[in-house]
Amino acid sequence: MRSRYHTIVLVTILLFLLQSCSSEHKPHASFYYWKSTFRLSKTDSSYLSQLRVKQLNVKFFDVDWNFEAGKALPVAEIRFTEQVPNELSIIPTIFITNRTMVQIPVSQVSDLATKITTKIRSIADSNHLSIKEIQLDCDWSEKSREKFFLLASLVKKNISRQSIQLSATIRLHQLKYIGRAGIPPVDKGILMFYNMGSLDGRGTDNSILDLTIARQYLRRLKDYPLPLDIALPIYQWVVLQREGQVINLLTNVSVEALHDTLHFEPITQKKFRVRESHYFHSLYLYRGDELRLEEISLSQLQESADLLNPIVNQSEPHILFYYLDEKNLTRYAPEDLQKVVNHFR
Repeated sequence: MRSRYHTIVLVTILLFLLQSCSSEHKPHASFYYWKSTFRLSKTDSSYLSQLRVKQLNVKFFDVDWNFEAGKALPVAEIRFTEQVPNELSIIPTIFITNRTMVQIPVSQVSDLATKITTKIRSIADSNHLSIKEIQLDCDWSEKSREKFFLLASLVKKNISRQSIQLSATIRLHQLKYIGRAGIPPVDKGILMFYNMGSLDGRGTDNSILDLTIARQYLRRLKDYPLPLDIALPIYQWVVLQREGQVINLLTNVSVEALHDTLHFEPITQKKFRVRESHYFHSLYLYRGDELRLEEISLSQLQESADLLNPIVNQSEPHILFYYLDEKNLTRYAPEDLQKVVNHFR
């Protein structure tokens, strides 16, 4: 009798452990590659190796509306100057401007879908790439939703015979306002967990990542009908404002450059006023212009992971960092980003 009791207890414990293991998230680290030339530096390759990255979402080209031609045209096509390492799977990512989907007549959507898939195939074949997934990146609006969803359904139809999945990026507002935004007809989504505040700084100190704002949009994440991967920011920029208006975004500006007290007067730790007019990063700054540094700390990434992990709606999410670049990587040790990924376990 006791032996039977022990057996039942042991089986119950094993079942519990198996269930716990199956419900645990098994995240995978990945990156976006958002440059016009594909070339991995030694730093890039080392980083990818240490994080055991198996796939990259590579922007193949943009699609924008050409008003003069009256049609959608590809721009900023990527150029591969080296062979992609065998251990990396490439996901072609196509950035489509919202104005393209607003302007394009419904009668041209089918042709655009064909041209997108044909161009992807041409780039992939010429670089000996095997494609298992294609991603469409478009911040569609209520005005463009139907045409973008039509485009997505036609692209999906074009690639279905090749057993290629279709994914789409999902912005926070599209997550929160599902009724107005709709659900794109794709196999999976990628939640873009950044660019969530106003660039002019109203209501936020950091328009790239503000968790107070983010929390207002996440209520429906766990029940979203598409499995969602998560994209987190590791980039920084400097917002240039003149008389309260956003003039430009400056990338690759060092923090040290802003602490040049001859040219800049600190307003806060992250905000600076131009003392005297001068050229800075090929731009002419006027006296009184304001510069606001927006960057992402490791603690912010960890807090983001802690916020998202309990409500991630799939068991093996890809955690994509935007974007792969030496200057972005120098701000984080590989083990730091691995810790962020591990927060999703």
